Formats: sequence, C-alpha cells, structure tokens
Amino acid sequence: MLKKASLALAFAFAATLACAAPTLASHNLRIVNAGSHAVQTINISGVNRRMWGADLLGNNYLFPGQSANFTIGEGCLEDLRIIYRNGHTATQGSFDTCRYDLRLNY
Repeated sequence: MLKKASLALAFAFAATLACAAPTLASHNLRIVNAGSHAVQTINISGVNRRMWGADLLGNNYLFPGQSANFTIGEGCLEDLRIIYRNGHTATQGSFDTCRYDLRLNY
C-alpha cells in the first residue's frame, strides 16, 4: 500500500512539472518598426550573457511599417540590440519579452 501511495505521489509531482513547463518554455516577441529607418540586424541575449545571440533577421530587413514575430526560447528578461541599415545602433537592456512587444521609433 505504501508503494502505491509513493507512486501516486511521484506521478502527481511529475504531472505538476509537466503542467508548469509551458510557463518556462518558449514564447513569442513581436517587434514593430514604427520608425522611418529599415532595421538590418536584431540580436537578443540573456541579461547576464557576454555575447549577442545570432541575427534574428538573417538576410532580411524590417522596413518601416513592418512587424515580425520571433520565438524566444529562454527567460523573459533579455537585452536587445537593433542595428539599422544606416549603421545607427540602439540597445535595450533588461527588456521583458514575456510582457511587452518592442516598438521601434527611429
């Protein structure tokens, strides 16, 4: 009887972890270019990381009036670097990608 209770408790704990996993899983971030300059590069990095992540746009641009959705695979607080086609660079530190979309106004 004790073994059945232990198995039931272990299963309940595992089921709780499985239900909690989506809150820790990936989420979407929408970036809107509401400015007048094309974006050439978007990099995202965890707040405590030393290196920028890969360019999310690849070989594409985010032109004025366009928006793009990206999947963020880690935590909510991220540092973002935006490099515009004309070379202007903007950074946003500790941006909450779980709660907010990013609106670019340059």
